[in-house]
Amino acid sequence: MENFKGKSVVVTGAASGIGAGIARTFAREGANLVLADISDASQVAKDCKAAGVQARATQVDVTSREATERLAGQAYELFGRVDVLCNNAGVVAFGGTSELSQADWDWLLGVNLRGIINGVSAFIPRMVTQGGESHVVNTASGAGLMASGALPLGGYTTSKFAVVGLSESLRNEMAPHGIGVTVLCPGAVQTSILHSARYTPATEHLRPAAAGAPTPSREGVRRMQPDDVGKLVLRAVRRNRLYALTHPEERATFEARANAILEAFDDTTAALEEMGQIKA
Repeated sequence: MENFKGKSVVVTGAASGIGAGIARTFAREGANLVLADISDASQVAKDCKAAGVQARATQVDVTSREATERLAGQAYELFGRVDVLCNNAGVVAFGGTSELSQADWDWLLGVNLRGIINGVSAFIPRMVTQGGESHVVNTASGAGLMASGALPLGGYTTSKFAVVGLSESLRNEMAPHGIGVTVLCPGAVQTSILHSARYTPATEHLRPAAAGAPTPSREGVRRMQPDDVGKLVLRAVRRNRLYALTHPEERATFEARANAILEAFDDTTAALEEMGQIKA
């Protein structure tokens, strides 16, 4: 998909951060937008309209299947089709996997995973029926590709790994319909997500001193601007890439994880050779 002028784009989690950056980027390309968030996205809608496009803000709780269905209905009533769907809403909780409460788990999985499932369930059947080229972008995280050793993010990582798996499966399923799928796996980005995060008693010291600030343990990490992330998303959609990443400096960490998996294959091969189940 090369030209976005006059196309219609839906972005969840659009009131701030990455969602707002994605919205502004597509607006600058001439796309019309529906901006959904549990918070007020009207300012981002104004920013998009300044680029000369249509933009409507609507308050939506993505954990609600009914609310997401209404969002899809509104988008199709407004524009007649959806060319790009960005399932972007997300939250984070700090704490070890055994420390998180059931409420924390429900919150994380409800927004980060169920929110995307609801978006897929509400929009994909309509996108298949409308025909033509279209695209879905699901926001996961760098934590969806490799677990953090620096921060206690077990629940968050679990939810984001699931988004990566969902997206890889969806891409295979949608290819025959001309629907591309990209999973966005960002690293540190200048957003307010940490201000709205949840912290267990053992991780309260990680709470930023102010909205938009990094955790005290991550003050030296490069933080990307949301609009720059939006540009990377646009590039990935244009090129129909499965993965959109933001921090190439994390490559070595991912390679270590990949190498550990490859070593496990080698170890299993050696064991099966010893058992006589395969030939050396």
